Amino acid sequence: MNGSLLRQRLLGGVALAVAVPVVTTGIGHGLFVAPFVLVAVVLLLARRPLRPLPAWVENLLAVPILLAVLSAGGWEFGVLRPVTHLTLLLAAVRLPGCGMGTRFWSVGGVVGLVGVAGVASATHPLLVPYLVGLQVALLLGAARLVALELGEAGVGRGGEGGSGTLATTAVTVVVGVAFAAAIFVAAPRLRSPFATASFGGRAVSGFRDAVALHRIGQITASRAVVMRVRFEEGESIQPEWLRFVGSTLQHYRGGVWAQGRRTSSLGTPSAQGWTRLATRGVAPLVEARFVLERPQEVLFVPPGVVEVQLPPVAVARGALGALRVPVGTTSRLAYTVRFDPARITQERPEPADLEVPARLSWVRSLARQAAAGSRTTLGAALAIEAYLRANYTYSARSDAPLRRDPVEWFLQESRQGHCEFFASSMVLMLRVLGIPARLQAGYAGGESDGRGGFTVRDSHAHAWVVAWVGNWRPGEGVPSAPRGGWRVFDPTPPEGQPTLQGSVPGWRWVASWERLESAWDRWVLTFSLADQLEAVRAVLELGRRAVRPGVMAPVLGVVAVALLLWWGGRGRDRPRRGAQGGAAGALEMVYREAAALGLGGGGGVTPRALLAATARAVPEAVAELSRLVAWHEAVRYAQRRPAGRMAAWRSARRVVRQLRRHRGR
Repeated sequence: MNGSLLRQRLLGGVALAVAVPVVTTGIGHGLFVAPFVLVAVVLLLARRPLRPLPAWVENLLAVPILLAVLSAGGWEFGVLRPVTHLTLLLAAVRLPGCGMGTRFWSVGGVVGLVGVAGVASATHPLLVPYLVGLQVALLLGAARLVALELGEAGVGRGGEGGSGTLATTAVTVVVGVAFAAAIFVAAPRLRSPFATASFGGRAVSGFRDAVALHRIGQITASRAVVMRVRFEEGESIQPEWLRFVGSTLQHYRGGVWAQGRRTSSLGTPSAQGWTRLATRGVAPLVEARFVLERPQEVLFVPPGVVEVQLPPVAVARGALGALRVPVGTTSRLAYTVRFDPARITQERPEPADLEVPARLSWVRSLARQAAAGSRTTLGAALAIEAYLRANYTYSARSDAPLRRDPVEWFLQESRQGHCEFFASSMVLMLRVLGIPARLQAGYAGGESDGRGGFTVRDSHAHAWVVAWVGNWRPGEGVPSAPRGGWRVFDPTPPEGQPTLQGSVPGWRWVASWERLESAWDRWVLTFSLADQLEAVRAVLELGRRAVRPGVMAPVLGVVAVALLLWWGGRGRDRPRRGAQGGAAGALEMVYREAAALGLGGGGGVTPRALLAATARAVPEAVAELSRLVAWHEAVRYAQRRPAGRMAAWRSARRVVRQLRRHRGR
């Protein structure tokens, strides 16, 4: 195989490899990927190097390529998709003829851009073995190509790399992975405090203490474990029990729901350790135990929480019932709650629960249309909930423009969005009708283990509505209990609501894979600036402990012993390395003289071949040269240390004198 064909097949294989993440992530449409893959397959199967397309044909195809990219309409999905389409078609046109030396590198750059687009869009943990495998294939292919090119140039034999190439590849891959991990940990994070930044970061599902609706983009469902919840075994668990509040929000300003950080201390716990959060009714309470697997700023509780056994940290209560823990709490927190599934333990409505921005006053007409015919506030709330579910579509992607109110944009223009848009819209529609409403954010649903335990992941993050409703007509004011009370409403369509899932059947490796996915989501997809700072703090703390005399002395002792052992081994190996160096030096002197005589003493000639050529031209030098070659082979290949190192050098000098004497004749 010549170099051109090898370069062609190497680039064809790389093209097929980089197409994998482009297809699996959906960043490239199939109509654009198909010609790219087809050309790559042709390159691999061709028995001789393909010729490039004529320049005029490439120029002629430029216009259809641009039209195809523009017609695909990729700009609303972000800049990455149209760029991927463009590079796919450009590479498909330029790949024929890539076996040519100069063209190989330019086309390789375009194929590399396709790979970057696919990798930048991938979020699956299999991305790591894919990248490692691709790196190994590239290194082995490059080694074979270099060996072949050296052979064609008359340097070396142009054969396979052998064990040396495999060892070099393994070391290079390990160093590359370590270097990439270090860059990943140290690189700066530019992340939005909510879901994503407007400049193109990837949004990841999860709870946020405030809700921002502008420019969230595509939300990726994270399977990172947030908490584990356990009920009494044998309890008939209802889906509504799997709704856990993190924050309750009243104030909506310019696309952001937020709440003040004013907190109050909790009451004194009872002798059994229970802290009362609300008055206890006549209904029996349900008990649930929570374990937070990741640092959080709040304790998640059911909407009807009455009592709680707090974890051993300082917990403060927010104005609307949020249970806050100190920022920076890193330990796993465990706590137990008792709640009434039929109640919402919120304080009575406040004037802020009826506030609507002036620019959204037009929502009143839409709310009246949705609640037409309703005779009570409960009926109106149910009608608005059903109206939003039926007339709007759930989507994990939203791009609310910065110049418009996101709720206005959702209701009037896009008519699709995620749960925060549905909940925000319903809260404002209820308020314009005089019905107090609040937005709650937290988690809903979970994965059952079949024994009363549930795993709650970031993908179960959700937002819903609590409204003060009853049997009075809308607009008649806000009566007190028992005529009215808080009730949960969820206007998000069913496909957008987290569900109660059963336990996953299968072998133990299924759970192991889920733990791997959870770790990937936690430490890669959602690795943040706070995690970087925590890593720096841990390193500094480790250094501070290491400088203690009681710790530093053993460490220095171990280092000293290791250095002594290394130096001793170095001394034992020195004669062997010296012998090899002597063999190389002696033969090099003979090789130079033989080359001057025209006996083929250049690169690529083995000592045995030189001995045969010398036997034909200078027979009198064969005896000394034979001893020198035998001494070299014993040291080089048998790893022996024969005596008489100086005798070998004398043999080399005798051979050189005989060669010079023969050249002077």
